[in-house]
Amino acid sequence: MIDELVGLSCGILCDGCISKIKIIYLKEWLENRPELLEHNYGRAVYQHILPQLNGEVWTSENISQCWKILTDISGNLEDYYDDPSGMNLNIKANIKSAPTTIPLTNPEPEVIFKNRSFCFTGTMLTYTRDEFSRFVKARGGIVHENIKSSTNYLVVGSERSRDWIHSGFGRKIEFAVQHNNQNGSQIYIITEEHLSNFIEPVSK
Repeated sequence: MIDELVGLSCGILCDGCISKIKIIYLKEWLENRPELLEHNYGRAVYQHILPQLNGEVWTSENISQCWKILTDISGNLEDYYDDPSGMNLNIKANIKSAPTTIPLTNPEPEVIFKNRSFCFTGTMLTYTRDEFSRFVKARGGIVHENIKSSTNYLVVGSERSRDWIHSGFGRKIEFAVQHNNQNGSQIYIITEEHLSNFIEPVSK
């Protein structure tokens, strides 16, 4: 179901024009799938687009709000468009896939290394995954190959890897989100850029 929502979001964005009729279709499509509305991501999209349909006039603010939630779901594509407001967009030749921003911990947490455990997912661009692992261990941290309930930080790479599912929602991310919803403890979901801010420059 999530794959279908991501695909539909990409389809709405692909021609660079977010019309009211497309968002009405998306609303009705979600309403016909109650099980999807029970999912965090489906519910987030529905609750976000619903207020945008209240007015009689379809404004640039409505477009901007819908643009934001759909790029969050399908991958942050706005860096690859000339006009991220959603009006008169010219799609550039190469649209790269970036991880969705919806599951990230907000506000971004302080990163503490000593006796804290880290797990990585996605393709890293700032450093390689091995380099990040060495940096973490050198600062007293622990690296898990697979995510666990005891993991403290899940670090998401800047570029999707082929082993991700749901077109951007990886198995590790899904585990962390479900864990955070069901347990008192929290797995912080952060970007590699955020982790890099807490690592002193190291010669590669």
